[in-house]
Amino acid sequence: MRWAIFLVSVTLSFLVAADWPQEGPNQATEVIPQAQPVLNWLQAVKDGDEKQLKTVFSESLRKGFEEEGWNKVLKGYQEVFKSQFGDYRLEDFTFEYRGGEDKGKLTIFHKSKKLPGLRVIKEQTDWKVNEQ
Repeated sequence: MRWAIFLVSVTLSFLVAADWPQEGPNQATEVIPQAQPVLNWLQAVKDGDEKQLKTVFSESLRKGFEEEGWNKVLKGYQEVFKSQFGDYRLEDFTFEYRGGEDKGKLTIFHKSKKLPGLRVIKEQTDWKVNEQ
């Protein structure tokens, strides 16, 4: 149930924000570390890779997704991402991070359109998506 609410909220956020063209940051040649879990998320969904998808979320979110079933989670994201981004490429996305050394908010831009930010946290040595 929690996964379904999260998926609906992300979908609605993308729908609302997708029509707001805004200036995004210049695309950097190097990805900021805080954006890595989102890039992995996008790639996992595009490739249908459940194993990689499991690596992008914080421990607390992974527990909820385990209950839902990763196959169901993956299929849900595939539907949402396809409807929002079409046949996307990772190069279509840029990011801005605001926060501290271990948590903050990552703003995502898809082809210069600003999308809602996502909370990210550092667990041990890796950044994870921590948005419910």
